[in-house]
Amino acid sequence: MDRNQVFETVDPRLLKNHGSSVQSSFTTSTSSGDSSDGISIGTDDDHIGRKYEECLAAFIRVGLCCAAQSAKDRLSMRETLTKLHDIKKYLLS
Repeated sequence: MDRNQVFETVDPRLLKNHGSSVQSSFTTSTSSGDSSDGISIGTDDDHIGRKYEECLAAFIRVGLCCAAQSAKDRLSMRETLTKLHDIKKYLLS
C-alpha cells in the first residue's frame, strides 16, 4: 500500500493527533509535485509520523488479507494475531 492509498483509506481522525507531521509532509510533497516522499529523516516528529503511517498501512493490509473473498486466501486467526502483535511491537519500539 503506497503513501497516497493510506491517506485515501484512513479516517482523518486517526491522523489528527499522531499524524500532523505526516499530513503536513504529505501535503508538502504532493503540492510541490516533488517525487520525494516529503519527509526529512532528521527530526523525531517526522520519524514518529512515518512510523505511525507505516503501522496504519500494515493494519490495512492485515484487514484486507482477512477480508479476502476466498476462505483459503484469508489469514488464520493465529497468523492475524501474530501480524498484529508484530505491528504493535514495531510501533512501540
